Amino acid sequence: MKIRESPDYSSIHRSFAARQFVGLFPVSHMNCCVYGCLCYTTVWIGIHFRIIPASAFPARPDLKFETQNTSNSINVRNIVRSMIMKKRIVFSLFVCSALFVSECMAEKQDTGITAEKPYAVLNDGSNLIRIERTNFANDSTATASVSRTCPPYCVNPHNIADSVDTVAELEVIEFMESSYMSGEGVIVDVRTPELYAQGTIPGSINIPLTAFEQSADTNEIKPLLERFGVRARGEVGAVVRALEKMGLFGGEYKTDRWDFTAARDVLLWCEDALCEESPRAIRALLSLGYPPEKLFYYRGGMRMWQSLGLTTVVPESQSKFASK
Repeated sequence: MKIRESPDYSSIHRSFAARQFVGLFPVSHMNCCVYGCLCYTTVWIGIHFRIIPASAFPARPDLKFETQNTSNSINVRNIVRSMIMKKRIVFSLFVCSALFVSECMAEKQDTGITAEKPYAVLNDGSNLIRIERTNFANDSTATASVSRTCPPYCVNPHNIADSVDTVAELEVIEFMESSYMSGEGVIVDVRTPELYAQGTIPGSINIPLTAFEQSADTNEIKPLLERFGVRARGEVGAVVRALEKMGLFGGEYKTDRWDFTAARDVLLWCEDALCEESPRAIRALLSLGYPPEKLFYYRGGMRMWQSLGLTTVVPESQSKFASK
């Protein structure tokens, strides 16, 4: 299989030592600015300590001065030479700074793979291939106008949390035909109400991320959990709670505040593998004690669903959670 090389990258370095150097000093907008500062500092030290000789900037032969004696002529020539050297240095620093600023701004607009990994480099034995995300300028989907820089739009891992199943399209359809149809499952579109109103996956209700991340110390989260079959608990005796923690009385599905015994299966999704809404919603539910085996993460989201030509619907009304 022939891998197409990314443009303007395969010929950057020819030697193994150069490849190692790139690995030690990756090009990012932060490193770019640091390199620019180092360059500026090096030039300044060279000028200040006269490491850069004045002879490197000879006087212009076309400049002539009428002086009374040779000594004055030499002094004037030295002054002019110094002025020319300073102008050239200032101009060089200006050009250098402009180039570094443009590089920094261009790099800053790039989209990373994750927050910790802006890109990856593959050595296929003969060339270096830079693996990175391209921009979405030609994207015609609903979120094309949204900035896709990382963070926050980073590539999500396949496994979003321990014991939480990541599903694809066939599993979503199976969930619709089984858990959803029997009333034991809920499909949640975690995107914004505006995107939800433009079209959604059939059977989905819209519950934005803000509803999941409400404070657990208040009753604001209660309507959401009750929608999923969770019951709020009253006063629980210390002895009963101790026995529950030992696994008795269905304690594995109970916390101090919530009873998840009758919790429904919940399948959550958002725009695509870059969006953070559904992963954060899943983590919020897990932090409340929601059983991970009852949570499902559809990583592909709306983009993958539409790319396969699967049916979408325009909802008739908004969810009551959409305004929260």
